[in-house]
Amino acid sequence: MEVKYAINKMQKQNYILEWQMQLWSQLQHNLSKINLISGCQGLGKKKFVSQLVQSFLCDNNYTFACQNCDSCHLFLQKQHPKAYFVKDVKIITVELIHQVIDYTHYNNNVFVIIYDAENLNINASNALLKFLEETKSTRVIFTTNNVSKIISTIRSRCNLYIMPVATFEQTTSYLQQYDFTITEI
Repeated sequence: MEVKYAINKMQKQNYILEWQMQLWSQLQHNLSKINLISGCQGLGKKKFVSQLVQSFLCDNNYTFACQNCDSCHLFLQKQHPKAYFVKDVKIITVELIHQVIDYTHYNNNVFVIIYDAENLNINASNALLKFLEETKSTRVIFTTNNVSKIISTIRSRCNLYIMPVATFEQTTSYLQQYDFTITEI
């Protein structure tokens, strides 16, 4: 009973939702070198991936990041040397990809997270493709709202995961925990 309570407390602390747990478990046990997580906008892909990477970098050996160790503190301050994020850009340019490549040359075993990978321009895609073929110790995780906008040569090198969508019952149950109610229309 204490373990279940601790896991539930960590889930809430880490924001991994019930309907995301199967994907979470799958990635925790079998994260490949190159991964692509796809799904509609607003499903929580960015938060999910951030929590996933933090859990891998956590100094403690938990399913979820402990939030208390030095590694977690560095990650939360966005200063962890083993995590490199490309985010909040309308167009991902070749210059940004060159920064990623340079960073990974000086730092081994890095997680590179590229949010909104559909924003890669063609030159960035080509530079990234070469990097994906040559990298040995870097793990790459892409997120996208539209997998068809990522060039096929990059898609073919990725393990594709679809971000799960909550059922009506899961949504209702989740919102009731916070005193919201939903009625069918």
